[in-house]
Amino acid sequence: VNKGYDSIGVVRRSIELGAYGVMGNHDFTLVQIAESLSNGLQREVLQQQITGKLGKPDKVVELATAMPHECITYLRQLPHIIRIPQHNAIVVHAGINVTLPLEAQEVFDVMHIRTLLEG
Repeated sequence: VNKGYDSIGVVRRSIELGAYGVMGNHDFTLVQIAESLSNGLQREVLQQQITGKLGKPDKVVELATAMPHECITYLRQLPHIIRIPQHNAIVVHAGINVTLPLEAQEVFDVMHIRTLLEG
């Protein structure tokens, strides 16, 4: 989500198709924001908090406000890791920490790792 012109349409189509994928960092952020909004945090307050951290408004707040409940529910249930044993493969959004066994992977890492190099 939050990378194309019709995130809501893409999520709705994924639901229609019964598509299965992994949760990415943008999905995770959107779900967290939607939950904050549903728990009573005002959209304007949340946007001000994010603008203060990023130095600019974030479109994901507006998207979380517009995203239908069934789409949020679909995104919330996406796993962080999918195992495909018949192909000896795993699927993650970004990467894995090669120093840890699969069962010990951190959610943040599988959504954000971009390099195998230290530092």
